[in-house]
Amino acid sequence: MEEREALEALGLRAPVDAATVKQAYRRLARELHPDAGGDAAAFLRVQDAYELLRDGSDAGPAPQQRVASVDDRWWDAGSAWHTGPIDRSGIDLDGELPDEDAVAVDVDLLARLLLGGTPVRPVRLHSRAPGSRLHRVITWLQPDLLAATTVGPAADGRRAGHDVRVEVSSAGGRGRRLLSATEPPGSWTLARGSDTARLRRDLRPCRDPRDTAVRVAREVDAALAAIGWPLGEWFLLQA
Repeated sequence: MEEREALEALGLRAPVDAATVKQAYRRLARELHPDAGGDAAAFLRVQDAYELLRDGSDAGPAPQQRVASVDDRWWDAGSAWHTGPIDRSGIDLDGELPDEDAVAVDVDLLARLLLGGTPVRPVRLHSRAPGSRLHRVITWLQPDLLAATTVGPAADGRRAGHDVRVEVSSAGGRGRRLLSATEPPGSWTLARGSDTARLRRDLRPCRDPRDTAVRVAREVDAALAAIGWPLGEWFLLQA
């Protein structure tokens, strides 16, 4: 996305300052958020436009001014963390990790894989296609030919490195068609492209990494089940 496109997405004209960009973003985000019945693709476009104009555009103040304006207390604020109850029942967080070349994933294994990082250890899972009967040949395919579910620290936005980002993407075939046609569950957003479809959600971590791992694993499991591509059809490729 170029600066001109970002300005158009937010309904703005240059020159603009950071405060104007933020005000326009907040107004449109409230209108377009999927939880409010808005269009998920339009919501994601507005998010991308905001990140571009806020983090490097000549349309706003210099980067050092924006950085200086960030509240350094944000990371310790109560709202920065997920504080709801976490159900760990039935989850084995202390089991051994597998050493096979390709392993089908369940909630227990995903939670164990996520432990050990801040906010979580990055994990990447692969699947041939939803409902495929040929998952047994998954190790014969290059990872870039498979659909991917990635979980790790958010790489952009104000809460980069703090929130946990989950993204399900497929670059073709049955997986892309399924994602493109799905109604995003809950607070997830969907971006449809000509070649790739991506389902995404950012989750606030808990102060206890074990709670974070369980919460994220359960959220991923529920979302994949909701779109008809269950977690059991996704594999961890060790090689």
